[in-house]
Amino acid sequence: MASIFRSSRVSGRLALLAAVIGGMSGCSTLRMDPQHIMDPVWPVEGGDTFRSNAVPDQVDPPLQQRWRFNAQAGFGPVSPLVLGDAILVATRKGEVHAVDLESGKRFGRDEFGDAIEGTPAYADGVLVVPVAWGGRAVRASDLLTGDRLWRTGDIPVSSGLTVWGDFVLAGDVEGYVRAWRLEDGEEAWSVQLDERAGIYSTPVLIGDTLVVASDRGRVAALDPSDGSLFWSADAGAPVQVSLAATEDMVFVATTRGSLRALDTRSGGLRWAYDVTNGEEGEYVADQGGLAMRRGSFAPPQKYLSAPAAGARDLVFGASDGIVRSLDIEDGSLNWEANASAAVSAPPVITAETVYVGTMGGLLMGFDRHDGSLIWNTELDGRIKSAFALKESLLIVLAEPRYVYAYEPDPGDDETEGE
Repeated sequence: MASIFRSSRVSGRLALLAAVIGGMSGCSTLRMDPQHIMDPVWPVEGGDTFRSNAVPDQVDPPLQQRWRFNAQAGFGPVSPLVLGDAILVATRKGEVHAVDLESGKRFGRDEFGDAIEGTPAYADGVLVVPVAWGGRAVRASDLLTGDRLWRTGDIPVSSGLTVWGDFVLAGDVEGYVRAWRLEDGEEAWSVQLDERAGIYSTPVLIGDTLVVASDRGRVAALDPSDGSLFWSADAGAPVQVSLAATEDMVFVATTRGSLRALDTRSGGLRWAYDVTNGEEGEYVADQGGLAMRRGSFAPPQKYLSAPAAGARDLVFGASDGIVRSLDIEDGSLNWEANASAAVSAPPVITAETVYVGTMGGLLMGFDRHDGSLIWNTELDGRIKSAFALKESLLIVLAEPRYVYAYEPDPGDDETEGE
């Protein structure tokens, strides 16, 4: 669903931009040169509406640090956005920083007043930001002029946003899925999945199907044009991390150590994988969907990261510090690797390497084929936010406040961070 309004916005106003280029450091209005945003590379969390966190590019370790930027605040599970030659980083201080991709220098900043937990979305010159607190939960700004376009919603949004045609889609903490018009923020429709549920998981968009999950484990496929229900399924446990998808399957990771692959068209279960708690005995799914160890009444408390979905493999981390790769077609285990600390951020899959960040502050590269550890480095804080990539440049957020850019080391002396 495209619109004439959206397709002509950027090209129709280039003459207005000369006065807003440069001089942005310390400014609280974010205005950007069109060359920074005309070729968006990572415009949404996960890189695409499938939230695949996978690229075909060769990003071979060892990596070296190109630069480090101080964002002066911590991060939620948000992903940076890469728009051409600029990186946009949202913080829990309610700020969005624009950072030059080459130098790591900030050239713009905007203040949204309240913590940003979900990943913003970009579409045709417009940045839409979800806010976790306060009276206006979704806010839109024109990146070409710096103008505030609209504010809407009164229920906090902690999940990432999705753009479909002329609409911005999101789930809120009271379990509603809502659609706002990108042009003016007017609400087009809303649907409540469950009266006692919140939505903290970023949805996926597969063609003209929006799939959303709640923290009570309900997974629903909706028509993004009006919110009507295509199908509903039960994940069997709370879902609090972003979904991932291919054209055929939606992958749902839960807080109880289970990962389920659902059919995109019907919601039927294609396969399931349950993580054991390392004790003797096997976890199996009961009829209610909760994983239970034989001989025990206590479900495992294993939090899974959002998965990364490649063409042949699905990779995810967990609170037990183990990274797992599954065959994407049947859910069989390809390999396991010990990351030495909990993994809460989704991995990112490149041509030959899987990159993982840990709550212990390690950035690690595993061989995509067998899970062997190839490379690692220690950052100044824990890594719990999603990555972003542009070609061979890996963007990493690490608490308490740093943004890192890593690239393959050509063998020269390591570059120094700022």
